[in-house]
Amino acid sequence: MSHHRPLTHWHAANGTPLHMRHVRPDDTERLRLALGRLSPEARRQRFLAPINTISDAFVRDLTETPRERQCTLLVLRQENGEEIPVAGGRFVIGDTPETADTCEFALTIGDAWQGQGIGRRLLRALIDEAEARGLRRMLGHVLLDNRAMLALARQQHFSIEASPDDAQTRLAILDLPRRKTRRRRGVLGRLAGMFGKR
Repeated sequence: MSHHRPLTHWHAANGTPLHMRHVRPDDTERLRLALGRLSPEARRQRFLAPINTISDAFVRDLTETPRERQCTLLVLRQENGEEIPVAGGRFVIGDTPETADTCEFALTIGDAWQGQGIGRRLLRALIDEAEARGLRRMLGHVLLDNRAMLALARQQHFSIEASPDDAQTRLAILDLPRRKTRRRRGVLGRLAGMFGKR
């Protein structure tokens, strides 16, 4: 099976065909371009503070972090035979014994693609993958004024708590079901083998 095969296809509310797949090493440049097109407000919501540019190191981290430590999913449209990212979602697993069963997630939705249900699909896919890996908790940092993200988290049964570090930030926390075995695989887990290990 080809590692180019998408995980799922659907149409956006505006009728545009979209597909979701895991990030690949050759996505670096398309991610750099897509992130560079984000508005200042979209960047502020994603990075929890105003930033002027997105570093090359951050973009490389999205494509180079080993699959064992993270899951990064892209939502893309086709244009003249090229894949154009419109959104992405990611979780990173903790790197200490105390956080090895916990992951931190973040979503990025392109300005023109917000309000079309893409965030819900991405977050649900990330939750499914975290559960399939046997993780016990997912959390995310969300700005207090990011009402759409907070509403989405509540819809997916996250609890919303005050952040101990920042009064303008909330913690979205989801306790994941206990799995009998860490080898149990969900939809994304069953397809992950086609992408190979990095």
